[in-house]
Amino acid sequence: MALFTCPEPECGNRVSTKAICCPKCGCPVDASVSNLAQGSTAITNTPRQADRPLFQSVVTVQAPPSGQQIKYELTVTREGVMGVAANKNELRIPAEKLVFGEIVPSPRESVAAPTVSLTLLEGTYTFWLISKEAQARLVEALTKLKADG
Repeated sequence: MALFTCPEPECGNRVSTKAICCPKCGCPVDASVSNLAQGSTAITNTPRQADRPLFQSVVTVQAPPSGQQIKYELTVTREGVMGVAANKNELRIPAEKLVFGEIVPSPRESVAAPTVSLTLLEGTYTFWLISKEAQARLVEALTKLKADG
């Protein structure tokens, strides 16, 4: 397994060429970076900027109405928030629902793991993230999606 440096300038974490995103900050890793890290001379499978996810990471989510906590491979795109769990459960929040939502990151010292709360009409979704960098990227992605909606 080859490693390369995360493309996010403030991160600098080492990322596997097989990863879809940086495990530290959640920065999506496109195939061109991965191919170059493996020694390829051609850039292939490069998604257009508009098609790239705004955020991608493994995140634990507590969702209404049950309040059950499930770990999802979460992706934020211009269409909305999508997640797939190991048990094939799916999480879908269309972008148009975010227009009226409230996005609140947890304060730095309040919890052991960084969280982001997203309050919508049906209730509050809480996202547990691996790092403060991932928290900041998720807030940025949700805020952009909300503004574009």
